[in-house]
Amino acid sequence: MTKPKTAEPLELVADNEAPSISPVYLDDLPPTEFPNFRARRLTPDELGELEVEVLVRKDGEVWSCAMHDVSTSGVAFIPPEGLQLGLGERLNDLAVLFESHEVYRGAAKVRSIRGVDGSILVGAFFLDSPMNMEDVQQLRHVRERRKDPRLLFDASELAWHSGETTTHAFEAEVARLHLFLREAGRHFESLERDLPWHVLHGEKFTPARRALVQQLEQGFVPAYIAHTERIDKALRGAPADKQAAMKAFSRALLHDTLIQAPFMNRCLTKPLGYPGDYVVMQYLYQRHFEGQTLLAKAIHLSTVFTRGACAVRARKDMLRDEIERVTRARAAEGLDTRIISIAAGPAQETFELIERSPELIPHLDILLFDQDEDALEHVNNRLSMLRTKLGQPIRVQLRHDTIRRLLDDRTIFAAFGEADLIFSSGLFDYLRFHTGVRLIRNLFHNLAPGGHLFVGNMVPENPCRWFLEHHLEWFLEYRSREELRAMGEAAVIEATVEIIEESTEINPFLRLTKE
Repeated sequence: MTKPKTAEPLELVADNEAPSISPVYLDDLPPTEFPNFRARRLTPDELGELEVEVLVRKDGEVWSCAMHDVSTSGVAFIPPEGLQLGLGERLNDLAVLFESHEVYRGAAKVRSIRGVDGSILVGAFFLDSPMNMEDVQQLRHVRERRKDPRLLFDASELAWHSGETTTHAFEAEVARLHLFLREAGRHFESLERDLPWHVLHGEKFTPARRALVQQLEQGFVPAYIAHTERIDKALRGAPADKQAAMKAFSRALLHDTLIQAPFMNRCLTKPLGYPGDYVVMQYLYQRHFEGQTLLAKAIHLSTVFTRGACAVRARKDMLRDEIERVTRARAAEGLDTRIISIAAGPAQETFELIERSPELIPHLDILLFDQDEDALEHVNNRLSMLRTKLGQPIRVQLRHDTIRRLLDDRTIFAAFGEADLIFSSGLFDYLRFHTGVRLIRNLFHNLAPGGHLFVGNMVPENPCRWFLEHHLEWFLEYRSREELRAMGEAAVIEATVEIIEESTEINPFLRLTKE
């Protein structure tokens, strides 16, 4: 039976040992090592930016030593001048510190003494316990990332941190809505577990779902809308240099929750390149209970019943009723009525008029203009189904062209003929004053004598501006009634210019009549 080999010493012998000092080692094995296994040593270079210190207490004095390398079983260090150590000496109090954190404190035994680069290098193995190298590695990992922006979490440098009393009311209201949605989300999660899946997500609008929606309309919806309007009010009048911080604060607390609602998500992502596309309008007109979770559905439902959203439906109703009024009056005289809708979108007012008053179909010629082919395709599909349902032809033309063409060519509708009613519900929300004047002038040119041009524009009082601008990146050219009137008067001197209100008084219309 062969005698086991003695384990290698703890310290590596340097190639450039000081000739005056011969390395000496103890032959006994450190208690934390095993035969034929050498614990991994880490040098200062491998420890990166970590500050390491070895402290040795001897004869009542504490000596700070420079570390050479360290492992789970021991440490090699360079003692300062004046600290005399002997081979085999027991050190009752030795500590190894990384960034002032003690990773070992206890007894150690001097196992080797040798020369390196003209200095004496002492190797000692730990007697009380092994050192936890995982703690050292994790500490190194964190310290190496001390400049990582994820760790530089100074609130004063965050975009939403203003520290000014002028924004406190806004921040308080945003925080209140955040807490309201958090509590509602917990409540709804519990409710979802108790409700059958088809009640929330099935195709059919069952009596149970109607009852659920009704409860939301009586509780969650008005509370949510009240929160949003208080936030909007607190936002108004805030200094311009605080607006960016206020927006960042709102997004930090609310954005991830709000965009769960399909209405919010569609407006933000703008898959067709603009926020108020025909799908968004369908959300406003018909699809009120949409979303992957009950909280998402509740936010969606609440959003489509905010006052700004109600204004969109109210303007649709006003135009539908105006078309019906004009068409009935002309039909009584044996005359047909030509209608042109600019930026028609889903043309909801047209469909509602035809379905509600099919007897007017023979007296109507309608042209729906839009630069969005997807919107016109959607309208075409609905028209096909409506023709089949009613069993009679509907005289509706679909015209795809650009807004630029509208501005450059006032004869664009010459083939259709002079119109008795032209209307634009939302296009002017995106036009500058002089562009609006130019378009009004061109559209007015296509009116028949006695015809009316309706131009809608949101007023600055729209209480939805907060979430439109902060969370949906949806910006409108708001105009006061005076500015709207001035635009019409600048466009056509000879027209009769009036302001017509829809029921919410958020989206008034300019009505120009051709004498």
